[in-house]
Amino acid sequence: MKILHIDDNKEILEPFEFYFEINDDYDYTPCKDPEKGLELIKNGNFDIILLDLSMPKMSGYEIIDILYQNDEIKNKKIVIFSASNQSEKEMNELIKKGVHSCLQKTIPINEILEHLEKSLGVLDVTTK
Repeated sequence: MKILHIDDNKEILEPFEFYFEINDDYDYTPCKDPEKGLELIKNGNFDIILLDLSMPKMSGYEIIDILYQNDEIKNKKIVIFSASNQSEKEMNELIKKGVHSCLQKTIPINEILEHLEKSLGVLDVTTK
């Protein structure tokens, strides 16, 4: 599974980098710069994109809007990975634009990976 993780917070990215260094089942690309992350989304072939919403220079909302306006979001699995709770209205708007789901940053990494695998249909949900 190819994962792009866009988050300006190094403390969020580091545990994922450590985990994926020792786990060869995933191709993990961390990105601290949202503008570079947008280019990676456009030019890369990622299975899942973990996206923070609150970042300087360019927010996750802006990235979603650009992809939506350019009709580039259709074939992307974007999972919001945020410290803040999104309102139901906000989540409905994000889903309408093509966001797959939303996860809280407080969730343990194994649960995050399980969610991502279920999202891609990699994990058999009937066994859980």
